[in-house]
Amino acid sequence: MSDSKPPTNYSEKPLAGAQPDHDGAAVSNSSDQHRRLKLEKYAYYAYFFANNGVGPYNYSTLLFQNLIFQAGFDPDVLPLGSQPCGEGQCHVPWAGGSKAYASVVNIASGLTFLGQAIFFIFLGATADYGEWSPWILRVSTLVYSAFQLGYLGVKTPDTWGAAMALYIFSNIFWAISFTFFIALFPKIAADQPAAVEALDNKNNGLISNAEYHSKIETERSKTLNRSWAWNNFGVVVSCCLCLAILKGIDAEASIENNNLGYSACAAVCAGLALVFSVPWFFLQKKRPGKPVPRGANLVVVGMKNYWKTTCTLAARLPQTFFYVLVSFLLSDAINTFMTQVTIAQSSVVLFSATDNTYFLIIQGVSWTVFPYLAVWIQAKLCLRTKTMLHIANSGCLLLAIWGTAGIWTTTVGYHNMWEFWTYSALCGAAVGIQWSYAQAFMGELVPRGEENHFFSLLGVVSKGGSWIGPIISSALIDRTQNAWVPFGFIALLIALSAFLVVLVDEVKGRNDCVGYLKAKGEQSDGVVNDAP
Repeated sequence: MSDSKPPTNYSEKPLAGAQPDHDGAAVSNSSDQHRRLKLEKYAYYAYFFANNGVGPYNYSTLLFQNLIFQAGFDPDVLPLGSQPCGEGQCHVPWAGGSKAYASVVNIASGLTFLGQAIFFIFLGATADYGEWSPWILRVSTLVYSAFQLGYLGVKTPDTWGAAMALYIFSNIFWAISFTFFIALFPKIAADQPAAVEALDNKNNGLISNAEYHSKIETERSKTLNRSWAWNNFGVVVSCCLCLAILKGIDAEASIENNNLGYSACAAVCAGLALVFSVPWFFLQKKRPGKPVPRGANLVVVGMKNYWKTTCTLAARLPQTFFYVLVSFLLSDAINTFMTQVTIAQSSVVLFSATDNTYFLIIQGVSWTVFPYLAVWIQAKLCLRTKTMLHIANSGCLLLAIWGTAGIWTTTVGYHNMWEFWTYSALCGAAVGIQWSYAQAFMGELVPRGEENHFFSLLGVVSKGGSWIGPIISSALIDRTQNAWVPFGFIALLIALSAFLVVLVDEVKGRNDCVGYLKAKGEQSDGVVNDAP
């Protein structure tokens, strides 16, 4: 790569791809620097591989639902509590009365998202300052893994309250680690050789800004989608290990063995996460954030800046602000949809840990294959990230509409085993690529150097708002005594959100980000008028 004038946008510096010399010129890296960059990228994939969420998000949920169902009773049979849950309704003791089992599951889901929002507000305010951001990741990884290991002591119906608490807290800290790890992907992508070469060519006038932005957009999508594919390959590996454990203890032999199997699977996933997180902790390149003003307190400065930026976001970054609001609706809808599918699936397989693990393996394969395929299609057809997001949103809408049919019939609508095999095989083409492209599109609308702030803000809005869907779903179930009614509400919410995404202008959003950084007195490349 030829020498060139360094970029003026500090956030687009080739952090690992080139180092400035004493004249400020970017020079080629040594082979050792390239090796460290490659090792860091593999460590990034390894973290995604192990911290795949199958423990806190899947096995925790399934164990919690399993135990609460076993502790429940049929409210139509008197005296209350005399008839265990079966084919009819299922309630559990709640606040001096009783509440539908599915309703309690939705409440737990809502509390989880609300807790995530509270942590995101504080951590997002401070993560872009100094060098303490890596510690957010390290501590949250250790904490959520510890909560997961706690499931080894939760195996009987009378411990469903403890299972609920572990589910909530392990999911809160897993979401923290996952969100702040995702926030690194624009910087990781900017360090890759293709991105560094594109930046060098742009600065030398060999390509236009439009071509540059197209290349960097593709590189970001590639980095995130490949990471997502590794994440879901980790799901497959984790579930295969769990399946071996379930077969070894003969989980199908009794309810007690089935409960033990869920507990053991959650713990195994925690151990895997801890082992494969270590490389990133040591190989992560230092990318210091903004310095804390001399004499100022990190927390005070961070919170003031966070709220100042957030309050002025609508005026200074309207496209970013609008997309964050759309994400509020879309994330709420999709998270609620996945909760409802899990509830329906568990009722069909009667909480079998083995059957649920088979489904998770198929889902992991689907979520691994389709993101890779999506990247290939995007590059082959030169599609925008926004176009890929539209395709994914349409797929999610179709899945929700399918569930809506289950309100009136048991022939279709997530009532049958064949439907869950089909859903597991195809969900990667909808929910799988939706998640990755929703994050990648956010990367197009984030001011460089403030990724932690804006991705945590996205987390606050999307996760903090995601308690609304479960609470509404809980109310709908309580009112109708039909666990499939929420699918109709979810379909409408996805349809509305998908339409609103069409109105987001990422080109104007990038221009707004440049103006935003200039107004703050920070550097930017300043030329984006011909962006694609």
